[in-house]
Amino acid sequence: MARNRFWSRWSMGSAGRCIARFMKDRRGNFGMMVGLAAVPLVFAIGGGVDLSNVWRYKSAAQAAADTAVIVAAKYLGTDSAERERLADMYFLANISDDIDADVSATNLSIVDGKYKYNVDFDVDTPFLSLFHVASLNVALEAVSARSNIPLDIVLVLDSSGSMQNDSRMTELKAAVKLFLGQFSGAVAGDAKVQAALVPFDTQVRLDAATMGTYSTTPTNPYATTTNCSSITDAADRAACELAQTVTDPVVNCSALNSNANSVDRSACSPTADGFKLGTTNYVAYNCYRYSCSFYQYKASKSGTTFQVERTSASCVLIWCSTFGNSTTIYSVTVQSNTSTPVATKDNDTTTANNDLILTGTETWSGCVIDRTQPYDVQKDAPQSSIAATLYPKANCARNTLLAAYPLTTDLATLKTKVDAMQPSGNTNITIGVQWGMEAFTPTYPLAGANTDARTQKVMIVLTDGNNTQNRWNGSSQSSQIDARTSLACTNAKAMDVELYTIRLIDGNETLLKNCATDTSHYFSVTSASQLTKTFQEIAERVLRIRIVS
Repeated sequence: MARNRFWSRWSMGSAGRCIARFMKDRRGNFGMMVGLAAVPLVFAIGGGVDLSNVWRYKSAAQAAADTAVIVAAKYLGTDSAERERLADMYFLANISDDIDADVSATNLSIVDGKYKYNVDFDVDTPFLSLFHVASLNVALEAVSARSNIPLDIVLVLDSSGSMQNDSRMTELKAAVKLFLGQFSGAVAGDAKVQAALVPFDTQVRLDAATMGTYSTTPTNPYATTTNCSSITDAADRAACELAQTVTDPVVNCSALNSNANSVDRSACSPTADGFKLGTTNYVAYNCYRYSCSFYQYKASKSGTTFQVERTSASCVLIWCSTFGNSTTIYSVTVQSNTSTPVATKDNDTTTANNDLILTGTETWSGCVIDRTQPYDVQKDAPQSSIAATLYPKANCARNTLLAAYPLTTDLATLKTKVDAMQPSGNTNITIGVQWGMEAFTPTYPLAGANTDARTQKVMIVLTDGNNTQNRWNGSSQSSQIDARTSLACTNAKAMDVELYTIRLIDGNETLLKNCATDTSHYFSVTSASQLTKTFQEIAERVLRIRIVS
């Protein structure tokens, strides 16, 4: 018992003294303090690593979301599910496998004309998990918007016969309708977007009611009653004077060729039917009782050749019939005018179009040809007091040309107009560009231009071939037609028009490159199937889609 009391007294005293010495002892404090400080230090360093990873994943995901929302804004279709599918696909394709993002929900929306792509995901935090923070949530948003400025877009589209080849017209219609779809769906606060359609071949066609007093019927230079001195257009007047200097050819009976026989030579006379241009006659020989042998003579002109042909015939009383092949007994090259007034032209006829000018009581179907120079390449509005500024009424070379449609916000109606285009006729790019300029003016015949000073004017000119006809020249003078096109393009660009040109398979590359605002505004398309991509690129550049978040 005494021993136990001793150890009890010793233990309690020793423990007290040990504690007192420990409290007074300063050795080993640094190690202890480091140990205590290690906890927040590990938290800070490890947490920093975790946060750095979160930031890295967020930056990568933001870039992917920006790509996704741009894809959504550029999508040309109207299927919202397909638009979102594309956005999700591009988002997932641009993030690493370390990012576990669920895009099964609806992530894409459109608010106030802006596309928004929202996504969130969790990032594991190994260090912070020691402090019961197993992961951090990342939420991000990408927003794309278009430049909110008024737009006037004029589509100048080749409707010539060659557009029926290689599905060119079919692909063009599809591409243009998707293009117009990019500008539809405006919401409150959006600037006004308008578009116009100018189909062309060697002419442009208009609704007769729309034209009103802005058209005129100039004198056809090839009409036989025309007073050439009354024609103001110099090229038309020259054509008229040339045509009227041509007289009917007269046969020279002493120059009948070696095919002629004694009957031919005896019957020949400059005033005799069958030898006078445009006449036919029968001449009898070897008559016996009620029957005779006859020759039929016919005088005609084909191009620059005047000829007399003889065909054998037999007659009984008043009934005659020819047999055998005709024999040319006279042929000579003569001067000939290049054209006469015509009502239509096929694709093989590439003479100057001034022979289509209305004559007499012909009914106007809405087609016009080039204005008198220099107004054929200028934006000047037509004025009744200045005849040269008026659009010349003409017969339609081909009756399938679609009428031009002025600037409108009704893009759905414009799509139906595009669908009605039919390829036919030859090519005159100049008249298309000139009417494109006309569409940008606030006055009739194609009124409707935006009056907002901020308006961006865009013209898209598409053709699949060379110039072949204008009012004054045919295909053999295509360089002269090209010169008029070049002037028209220069004047269009002087109106602050952003001018895109598209060469579809064929055409004068140099002309179209120079016609465009610059080389970046020129597109050479080698297959009609590429048109949708080309128009999509132009739409993106015109819309100026950008990231705003």
